[in-house]
Amino acid sequence: MALWLLAVPVGASAGAYDDMLNAMKQNDTERIMALLQLGMDVNTSDRAGNTLLMMAARNGQQQLVVFLLKNNANVLSRNKYGDTALMLAALEGRASAVRALLQAGSDIDPKGGWTPLTYAAFNGHEEVLGILLAAGAAVDAPAANGTTALMAACRNGHIEIVKRLLTHGANLALQDQKGRTARDIAVSSRNDDIAAVLQQLQQPQLQLQLQPSQPSGATAEPESRSEPESRSEPEPEPALGSGSEPDEIILPVFRR
Repeated sequence: MALWLLAVPVGASAGAYDDMLNAMKQNDTERIMALLQLGMDVNTSDRAGNTLLMMAARNGQQQLVVFLLKNNANVLSRNKYGDTALMLAALEGRASAVRALLQAGSDIDPKGGWTPLTYAAFNGHEEVLGILLAAGAAVDAPAANGTTALMAACRNGHIEIVKRLLTHGANLALQDQKGRTARDIAVSSRNDDIAAVLQQLQQPQLQLQLQPSQPSGATAEPESRSEPESRSEPEPEPALGSGSEPDEIILPVFRR
């Protein structure tokens, strides 16, 4: 991230931002501290709204993350795309930064976009996923388009993430705004191993729902057979990469 794009506050020189760029690249906490003491705001952001804390968390500059938090960096700030420092740390799998940000009071289930858990699931970061779940992240918290962490993991083929989410009670029946379940997304993404796991879990539930309850000792009457309903042929799934409407989860991409 080019820090020369940072919005220059009153009293700060352009040269100070060049110095900050070099200090960020070198993870030079002492130099950054000196620049802040010269009047640079700890919550200074670039034109995309990315604060120093967001950049440090995303890049895994843990010493700098800790320093900025100690100097009252705002953990709840969002960039123009709606991302917080915790979201970016989760997206990039920065486990130490995730721990520090949670301890500092970051919102674990922010509203309006993908949650940190969904970001971690999408990119297959098992350690970060475990940290967030242990801290109380809502396993089924949906984005505005209905995407859950389970759906994101199904989309990208992270079967171990899928299994872990299921052990924490992820709901297989939830649908996104297109009416797709996690299994639907696994099928359309051609992640057949995940689709098979989800099908095995859904089948016993389906059988229990279809089996009628009967009084104890009662004999079941044989079911009368009716003519099977005519069914229209299912529409084929569009091929990935085709010119049709994308059959995929929309990822809120962070602009570097």
